[in-house]
Amino acid sequence: MLQNAKSWELLKVGDKASSEIKVTQEYINKFAEFSGDYNPIHIDPEYAEKTVFKKCIGHGLIALSEISKIVGTIMPGYGSVFLYESINYLNPIYVNDVVFTEVEIIEIKPQKRIIKIQVHSSNQENIEIISGELILKMM
Repeated sequence: MLQNAKSWELLKVGDKASSEIKVTQEYINKFAEFSGDYNPIHIDPEYAEKTVFKKCIGHGLIALSEISKIVGTIMPGYGSVFLYESINYLNPIYVNDVVFTEVEIIEIKPQKRIIKIQVHSSNQENIEIISGELILKMM
């Protein structure tokens, strides 16, 4: 569930925010159009059938874009800028997966206006898609 962005000075270690999206083939096609990434693993079922995945998969950056959405608009919210990210892509996103994404503040350096965040995304079967950490600067 999306929460409202609040002033970063009110945030504390342990605060969390999350979102959920359904990744349809239409969503994947639009992402391919927007990004220019027309890798056939994403849009060509005949090609995908010959791969280890056996069917089309969503772009890994779809999950990362959900993290960006949460961080930029919900928590910590407006004024946050990515300084560093370490992301592990653990499993693919398949067509019609429901992707649940959660971010959690694990460290705050108020004097430097730096926030460290842990991130996780999983699908409707609780299979982890990505995990990692971000370091953000608050403007």
